[in-house]
Amino acid sequence: MRASSPPVIDGDLSEPCWQTAAKADGFTDEFHGTVPADLTEAWLCYDATNLYVAFHAYDTHPGQIVARETKEERPLSGEDTVTFTLDPFHTHQPTDQSSFTVNAAGAHTAEIGTGRGLKTEWKGAWQSAAKITTNGWTAEMAIPWAMLNYPRSKTQVVMGLNFSRAQQRTKVRSIWSYLESHRRLELAGHWKDVEPPTTFKPQFSFLPSGLVQAGQSSRATAGLDVRAALTPTLTGVFTANPDFSTVERAVEGIEFSYGERFVPDRRPFFLEGERFYSERVWIGSCFHSPRVPDFDTGLKLYGKASPKTSAGMLNAYDADGRNDFILRGRQELTQTDSMDVSLIGRDSSAAHNRVLVAKPELRHGGLTLVTHWAQSAANQRLAGDALNLDVNYRSKHFGLGEVYHLCQTRLSRRPGLHTLHRLRRTSRLRALRE
Repeated sequence: MRASSPPVIDGDLSEPCWQTAAKADGFTDEFHGTVPADLTEAWLCYDATNLYVAFHAYDTHPGQIVARETKEERPLSGEDTVTFTLDPFHTHQPTDQSSFTVNAAGAHTAEIGTGRGLKTEWKGAWQSAAKITTNGWTAEMAIPWAMLNYPRSKTQVVMGLNFSRAQQRTKVRSIWSYLESHRRLELAGHWKDVEPPTTFKPQFSFLPSGLVQAGQSSRATAGLDVRAALTPTLTGVFTANPDFSTVERAVEGIEFSYGERFVPDRRPFFLEGERFYSERVWIGSCFHSPRVPDFDTGLKLYGKASPKTSAGMLNAYDADGRNDFILRGRQELTQTDSMDVSLIGRDSSAAHNRVLVAKPELRHGGLTLVTHWAQSAANQRLAGDALNLDVNYRSKHFGLGEVYHLCQTRLSRRPGLHTLHRLRRTSRLRALRE
């Protein structure tokens, strides 16, 4: 339903727009698949500027509602919260979904699809408010379309959506469209006949930075990060002289380790779209941005070529001739099957390195097959292979799986001579709930 007039975001659900908004009720306990003791209702409407969401979380013990956090964009675990999840392209893939969570004090946090806006300054402003009542608590949200990736269409489209609630007193998580305990996203709800905005004005965000050092060796340096939302489906990022290690990078503690330590990267250039470019699998991190040292300029583009096809490129260039890049594409084959392909490289005067990564993921019912294969080359010679094969079956409460790992490194110059070869097989039986 379109909102006849926008609501005032104050936690009060008495406004006229909520009387005509589409209503979602009949929430289900995520683990037991039963109706929880305390019910939840949600409403949704929209206009050309915002999506408007409201919740009424009933609670027979309102004095025990937990709402401690009052700051925005902070973790809200361990509190009473409600969450609205939107899948604008209706792909049923986690990377395309955006979630907006509010606690009973009105504090909120959001996670935008493909990792947009991980830098808080670039996320965009959205409103929330909550109010504890005699029979529970209520919450309202106003989410700008401008924050989201969404299809450009002159006709009505279908989007995926869901509403959920966490009740801290009972430790019960309930959800409107039941996804079963292993969260089959294709079971989410359908938002039909949506008319997204037909006009779009490119949006540019500028994040200048500087560092002045005074003392025996005085120096000053400056840099600039620019984010451009070029279309509702295409985002670009440009950076010049981005590295100020005392400002942007995470502090690495003192710890002795035999292996590489994966410290989070705080540089805005790499934060934007992080979920799209990241490769986190059993065999390791194929692209870990802190491996890219200081560089002079960088350019990144990523977005949707179609609702089921995503593509992007990232390039970091340094004046000394080093060039780091990644090309990535993703194709949704069906509601549950997908294929990811990435090409990662580094060129310098000393070496030319390439890694080709392919990740097909297939699922039928509770049976899932995930294969992750990587082939590396250095100076036009094969340098190593890695293979991860994960086969598992999940029932309502438990899962049984087999994981195979293969890693071989070709350290010798003689073709075909493997100086390191490891095969590991792992079996696991896991409970999906503690």
